[in-house]
Amino acid sequence: MPYEPFLWLAASLWASTKNKEGVLPLLAQAAHRYNDGGEPWQHFRTLPEFREVESDPQFEHAPRIVCARTVF
Repeated sequence: MPYEPFLWLAASLWASTKNKEGVLPLLAQAAHRYNDGGEPWQHFRTLPEFREVESDPQFEHAPRIVCARTVF
């Protein structure tokens, strides 16, 4: 499964609710599937939805977490 659906859902959820508890696990899942090279957050943070949190430590750390279970 590609990373883009998880990233899109995380960005949409953040833009509409600002709910970190729902967004951070989705970012971790997107990062787990990310295969474009480099650090996932370096790519993810360029989305307009994440501009206000591009330097937030929690957002920066979330893509480095490897989840043991799949979040849907």
